[in-house]
Amino acid sequence: MSYYEEEEYANSKFDVVVWKKIFSYIWPYKKHIMIGLIAVSALAVTDVLYPLMNVYAIEQLIETNSLDKLPMFIAFYIFFILLTASMVYVFIMQAGQIQRKLSFVLREKAFKRLHELPFSYYDKTPVGWIMARMTSDSRNLSEILSWGLIDLTWGLFMMFGITVVMFIWNFKLALIVLSVIPVLIVVSIYFRKKILYAYRKIRKENSKITGLFNEGIMGAKTTKTLVLEEENFNDFDKLTNTMKNHSIRAGVFAGLYFPTILFIASVATGLAYYYGGLAVLEGVMDYAILYLFLAYIGMFFEPVMQLANILARFQQAQASAERLLSLIEQEAEIFDSPEVVEKYGDSMNFKKENWEELIGAVKFDDVTFKYNKGEEVLTKFNLDVKAGESIANRKSVV
Repeated sequence: MSYYEEEEYANSKFDVVVWKKIFSYIWPYKKHIMIGLIAVSALAVTDVLYPLMNVYAIEQLIETNSLDKLPMFIAFYIFFILLTASMVYVFIMQAGQIQRKLSFVLREKAFKRLHELPFSYYDKTPVGWIMARMTSDSRNLSEILSWGLIDLTWGLFMMFGITVVMFIWNFKLALIVLSVIPVLIVVSIYFRKKILYAYRKIRKENSKITGLFNEGIMGAKTTKTLVLEEENFNDFDKLTNTMKNHSIRAGVFAGLYFPTILFIASVATGLAYYYGGLAVLEGVMDYAILYLFLAYIGMFFEPVMQLANILARFQQAQASAERLLSLIEQEAEIFDSPEVVEKYGDSMNFKKENWEELIGAVKFDDVTFKYNKGEEVLTKFNLDVKAGESIANRKSVV
């Protein structure tokens, strides 16, 4: 995928292949991933159990007007606090390790690929585009994947655990409360598509702006000599305004997404109050269970909103992943044969012990050279220059 193909690429849909490739870079750090996921799963379990402990307090302490079980309740509460704190520490440490190592390996592979690509790649690819891939894209991708993966696991475990407990305590009320989930899914799919498209456009325009920065700095002398300040400013103003419009569009959809989730959560809360309140008045449900459902509704939609944020971040990450992979997987037009690599090494791993001594002789044997497609400079060129021999003059080359 080249710089010039970005426009078509930016319009593509969610790409599973891209994510498979990215997760292949994370897999070597599976130890950190597993420890982090176990810690965050345990954290989700403790979060689900907190309301149940409060239900116990309501039923065994408040309704019975007895404090006999208070010491045991306090001991369990302290234990859960310590467990929660330790799990938070563990998953923060593991996510940080994943972020640093993933960022390193992505930049290392991109840097190595840049050493392997021919001069023609640099002739047709703006330096700013390359710099954006090496800096902002690799940083954003490693940050979102490391922390987003942890947050995603926590959110899913929380929602699953809350759903199971609600169905256990009151199957009918759980169905009523969770009836809003289909609406939530439809809304999420709609906003996902809109936000993903906007973020792809933002990343594309950002690449162009970074390239324009580089050209402006490198060509400052030419700009001043030819008095091109106004033309350069107009180009820059056009690009930044385009990026601003795409950023506003992304912000609008992201801003609408969260209030929509809050509205759906409010509907679920209203349903719980209405049907749960009627059940309490009819004597088929006690106050502790109603409290449990109201607490779980707030807890259930908290990870939903977190997942909405994670979804937006992963959409942004795909825009970065698409472009970073386009650099890492860029095929080199000129490459050494496996025999040469085995004997002499490659551009990053030299085998100097196998290098022959340079004696100054240069030989071109049936060489064809071109700068771009269709622009051949040399065709089947042959030349043998002995060490110390001079065969060129100011008028011609033999």
